[in-house]
Amino acid sequence: MYKRLRAEMMSVLVSIYNRDKASGRKQLFFTGHSLGGAMCTMASYDCALNYRRIGLRSRQQIQVTTFGLPKIGNLAWKNSFEKEVPRHWRFVLASDVVTKMPQDWSYFHVGVKVLLDWSGVLLVSSAVKESIPLHAGEANLLLTASPFRSIRAS
Repeated sequence: MYKRLRAEMMSVLVSIYNRDKASGRKQLFFTGHSLGGAMCTMASYDCALNYRRIGLRSRQQIQVTTFGLPKIGNLAWKNSFEKEVPRHWRFVLASDVVTKMPQDWSYFHVGVKVLLDWSGVLLVSSAVKESIPLHAGEANLLLTASPFRSIRAS
């Protein structure tokens, strides 16, 4: 499915980011839900591999946020993705069966898992040491707890 969209997407991105030199400094955000999350994850990886062709200055300009993302690659692909696309937040509802698919052990998740549990608490992996702005004007929250840091909505 992604292969059918790839040429047009790349063409649009090249025209946007090569329009002028200032465009090369802009971030490139990908977001999607479920199958759309899988598509944007593959697209972000493709763009990271081709960032110069698109007109970006660095892979660091690519950011991904997915919701309900299924597992989409093997271990080699996971490792390559996480090297090329270091900024990926993967939001998961505890009750969402799609995020557990496929159940084949040869498929793996990518990105930093942010779990929304049954009580509405966000749980973020302790491996994350990054500031996240909660709302405009609020202080940032530093996520460093172990094994998960909970964030309660106010």
